[in-house]
Amino acid sequence: MQPQDPAPYDVCSDEMIFSRAFVARLKRRDLTAWDKAFTHYQTALQQTIRSTLSKSQLPAEWLTSIEHRTWLTAMEKIGEFQTGRSSDFLLWLNAIQHNLIKATSSKQRRH
Repeated sequence: MQPQDPAPYDVCSDEMIFSRAFVARLKRRDLTAWDKAFTHYQTALQQTIRSTLSKSQLPAEWLTSIEHRTWLTAMEKIGEFQTGRSSDFLLWLNAIQHNLIKATSSKQRRH
């Protein structure tokens, strides 16, 4: 018999996000867990993307595309994420968005 997953969370805290059980749910592509992570980090991620675009003097209109691609990349590469401190997941998302902005900016300059 398989151990049961924790019950769905109504509120997502940093402690819950970085529990091994929650990260395991993300790695199994549990959409409820991904929805909780998205809800928890959406505002912080958007603020960071907006700031990065502004500092790089890039169009604010890129925000939605970069945010979308950041989450898709996170879902694709979640197997590489190692749980640790509560700030690690946001730092990981921020690294993804930074690399996407850098790549998109380079591609735009070449064309």
